[in-house]
Amino acid sequence: FVWFALFFCLMSGLWFVMAVVIYPEQMMVALSGVGGLGFIAFSMLVRYRATKEQISSFLKEEVPDILDLVCENFLTEFERQDLTGASQMRARAGEKLTESAYGEMRKYIENRFKGHAVGDLAIEAGPRKTLLLDNNQLFKE
Repeated sequence: FVWFALFFCLMSGLWFVMAVVIYPEQMMVALSGVGGLGFIAFSMLVRYRATKEQISSFLKEEVPDILDLVCENFLTEFERQDLTGASQMRARAGEKLTESAYGEMRKYIENRFKGHAVGDLAIEAGPRKTLLLDNNQLFKE
């Protein structure tokens, strides 16, 4: 297909050159028309590239600001809504589960580290710190 397109363009160009050589006076209008079309195509391509660059630079600057605004509006709206019904029940169940897991973790650490400073520290710390202390002590042993 590429060879056919190349052959067609080459033959058309050679035919045009032949017509210009044989009939120069009659081909002046055609030459000026082809030159004008070439100039228009070139200026359109230059303008397209400039516009494309301008739009991409605008988007690079403005899109993060727009995304920040949309995220901020979404979070504000989400915070405005109160937890109701099933959501509130799920939140209470999650809190109970966290408390029971922390209680079991505390019992386990108290039994495992009796007499160590880590055990006393784990009792005073919250659930997240207790888990970190337990993991660090396991690696030390």
